[in-house]
Amino acid sequence: MLKQCHHRFHRAIEQSLMLRGSCDFATQDDTRLQVRVSRFSTIRVRGNTYSVHSRLNGESVRVRLHADHLDVY
Repeated sequence: MLKQCHHRFHRAIEQSLMLRGSCDFATQDDTRLQVRVSRFSTIRVRGNTYSVHSRLNGESVRVRLHADHLDVY
């Protein structure tokens, strides 16, 4: 089971890098984005829409991308 999870993780990374078009990162900030929260409490990240807490409406948040989740600060 663990080996299968490991394989899936690596496959997801490979696919993400393929879509990105490069394996090179100039800095750690290359996987961080600055986005604005809409009045509908949503953010758009790489073509996907995510909901966030309504108290963040109109605020600018920093998003760190991971293979299976986002960190929003």
